[in-house]
Amino acid sequence: NKVKKDRKVVTFFVTLQSLVTKELQEEIEGNTNNGAILTGFRAAGCRVRVVPPNLTALKLDAKIIVRPDQNNETIKRAIKEAVVDFVGQLDIGEQLRPSALTTHLMTTQPILACTLFKQNTDNVLETVYPASAKHVLRSTLGDIIVSLKI
Repeated sequence: NKVKKDRKVVTFFVTLQSLVTKELQEEIEGNTNNGAILTGFRAAGCRVRVVPPNLTALKLDAKIIVRPDQNNETIKRAIKEAVVDFVGQLDIGEQLRPSALTTHLMTTQPILACTLFKQNTDNVLETVYPASAKHVLRSTLGDIIVSLKI
């Protein structure tokens, strides 16, 4: 059930991105039949093609220490959502700095400590760079595994 919800989020993002791309293309091209409606911004004789960025999935593990007065499962869910929101705000071609994400989690969530790892490994997460300036990093709730440190 969670996987289906995550796929819907990604599908929604891609659909929304396609709609925005189409609107942006129309804004740049203008109305070729009636320039008074929408003049456009490209120079005559030039072709401009708007292409959406390629999505690069970011998968990670977060190991946390929760304050004793907090509900562990609620905090795990909140951490996942906070990571997805943080990654979703990254710009096209922008890298993910683990220190910035950790600072964000420590200041917005009731946790005492947080360490980020590459998913299913014991390797600490290092700066993640998109493949090119045409790629954007994104995560879903299913891409994030949150566990408690002992």
